[in-house]
Amino acid sequence: MKNVQKLFKNKKVLITGHTGFKGAWLSQILLHWGADITGIALKPSTEPNLFDSLNIKNKINNYFIDIRKFKKVKEILLKEKPEIVFI
Repeated sequence: MKNVQKLFKNKKVLITGHTGFKGAWLSQILLHWGADITGIALKPSTEPNLFDSLNIKNKINNYFIDIRKFKKVKEILLKEKPEIVFI
């Protein structure tokens, strides 16, 4: 497990769907391991939700857009320059 943690430490990671249940947990774990995270997703659709409960919005770079908006996603990728992408 230590090797996996080292893999993500100080890496720029992009996560699509970071506001959902799995994406929020992935964000939280990678934050704990020292990753620099950018998230692309729609705003959470339920209340309460894990994204808000973990206060992830204030810990990562958020982009609340639909991933089908290719031009916007491309702009974000060019700006953030992630080394690892979770789709």
